[in-house]
Amino acid sequence: MEWYKLSPTTKGEGTGRFTIPGEKKDYLDRWVDFVLHAKVDYSDAKTGRLELWVDGNKVLDKHNIQFGYNDEKGIYPSWGMYFNGDLSVMKNDHFLYLDSIKMSIDKNATYSDVSP
Repeated sequence: MEWYKLSPTTKGEGTGRFTIPGEKKDYLDRWVDFVLHAKVDYSDAKTGRLELWVDGNKVLDKHNIQFGYNDEKGIYPSWGMYFNGDLSVMKNDHFLYLDSIKMSIDKNATYSDVSP
């Protein structure tokens, strides 16, 4: 399809793995506030940035990274429950509730502009 032109990779040339601290049980059965700041740069200039706050505490601060992929439509947020590995251990239903989603495209936006 003409409108869906991507670079050769959908994972980004410089994609790395980032781990959110804690165990799964730490996030169950309660509201959790996530604030994410992402500056995409999939070029070799590596000026990308990822910052993540969980319940008001900064837990990820990566600067000068290659992040994202070359999608002509740009990046987009995607939230959900993603399960990997052996699903036979899943004994219960899982539910995800999202509330108060805020977003800014202002380059000068701050944590307080979008925080819960």
